[in-house]
Amino acid sequence: MTTGTYVVPQALVKLRRARPGVAIALELGNTSQIAQAAANDAIDIGIVEGTVDVAELVVTPFAEDTLVCVSSVDDRVRGPVNAAALTDRTLLLREPGSGSREATLDALRDVRTTFVHTLEIGDPQAIAVAAMSGLGIAWLSRLTVAGFQDKLTIIDVADVKITRTFSYLRRRDRAPTPAVSAFLDALRN
Repeated sequence: MTTGTYVVPQALVKLRRARPGVAIALELGNTSQIAQAAANDAIDIGIVEGTVDVAELVVTPFAEDTLVCVSSVDDRVRGPVNAAALTDRTLLLREPGSGSREATLDALRDVRTTFVHTLEIGDPQAIAVAAMSGLGIAWLSRLTVAGFQDKLTIIDVADVKITRTFSYLRRRDRAPTPAVSAFLDALRN
């Protein structure tokens, strides 16, 4: 969802300029859904932010992203704090299959921190609005947070630093079409 909202549209603008006649259909989904669609040959190329280990797919990293902990601007915690100091709050999470969820839970597991209360929300912007409203805290991409800068507080969580990789994936048995190659050039630039 993050790559589909913030990264892919910029590449599509470049693609449209280079190849105005190319037909484009953009489908958004979490990492698991996009990997499955690519493996099933339902899409030419997938852009994901999570880990993909599917034998039929070639996965190529192309950029790095950072997740930051956010809360309402009214939140009194400013940090630095350890994640364990935040467990009295509700942790806002993406749905299972999301790269953001996977990265967040892995990082919290690494510091042996578990939140008692969680709430699943299937869209990063909806999570930002929920955090902004005081419903809880979340680890979100800096790309998402940039759109809510004056409405969210970034909490400096000293023991949790989350960096993830954006990758594109395609079927191993299919060479990229000229249009896909042009899109990948736009994506990398």
